[in-house]
Parts: sequence; C-alpha cells; structure tokens
Amino acid sequence: METRHFNSDEIQPRNVRAQCGQIVLVFQGGGALGTYQAGVYQALHEAGIEPDWIIGTSIGAISAALLAGAKPDDRPGRLHEFWRRVQRAEFAPVAPATGFAANWLANISTVFGGLPNFFAPCPGAFLNPLFPLGSENAGYYTTSALKSTLGENSWISPSSIAERPELPSGPRM
Repeated sequence: METRHFNSDEIQPRNVRAQCGQIVLVFQGGGALGTYQAGVYQALHEAGIEPDWIIGTSIGAISAALLAGAKPDDRPGRLHEFWRRVQRAEFAPVAPATGFAANWLANISTVFGGLPNFFAPCPGAFLNPLFPLGSENAGYYTTSALKSTLGENSWISPSSIAERPELPSGPRM
C-alpha cells in the first residue's frame, strides 16, 4: 500500500476519508504530550474526522486506549477528564512566587512528590542501583496511581475496546 502525504490546503475536512483512504492517528509517548493529544483529537473530532486506527506508545497508548474505548461523542470529554484528574495542582509555596520561580518550584515539587493519580517517586531507587527492589520499584517512579486512576469508571478495559457493537469497523488499536 502506498503512503500519500498531503498539504493542509489539499484536504477538505468533511471529505478526508474519501480523499485519503484510512485515517491513522499516531500518538507518541512523553507524559505532557498527552494533553496535546487531547487537543489534537478534539480538533479532528470537531472537523468530523474520526480515525480508523489509533496507535500510541507510552502515554500515547493510554490516550489511544481511552479514545478507542469510548463512543465518538464521548471521546473528547474522556481525554479531558483524564488529564484533569492527573494534572499538577497549583503550587502554593510559603513565600509568594511568580513566573519562572513559581514554575521552577512546581516542577521540583513534581520531581520529588510526583503527581497524584499519575505517578509517585520510588525513594529506594535513588539510594543504590545494586539494592534489590524488585521490578515494580526499580524505576525512579511508580505508576501504580495511574493504574488506579484508569481503573476508575473502567476507562480502559479489553472489553470496552474489543467489544464495541456500535463501532463495527473501528477505531482499532
């Protein structure tokens, strides 16, 4: 199958499937990119473009699973709700800080404290690389909080992705 690339002025959003064939949405990893992915999907959805395939790595795979497991009209809200739950709380230091200082303090807080509902530090991993921690605690962070967050409301489950009678042909992961 030949891959064709189009300039944005060559595509009419409402007729994109007829012009291009299958629509494949590819999301890469990198935690904060997930919020960007939510915006990209929302823009496509509002233009009437729904993907046939959704592919992702790392946080992109989570975004893809959230999309594939939802009805088309529920997808933008599902992604936005997920990112609302895992976002960093505003940093409220003892002394007021603004601009660069506030961002720096918030970032340091995230590095050492994690993000509720997303990830948390594994302090043992910082001590000694030869210390036996087991596979769950060997990384600098654990995503057990993310597993709990995704388990709420059955946001991602094999049955919600594989058994979608109202979406007989897609999207597929």
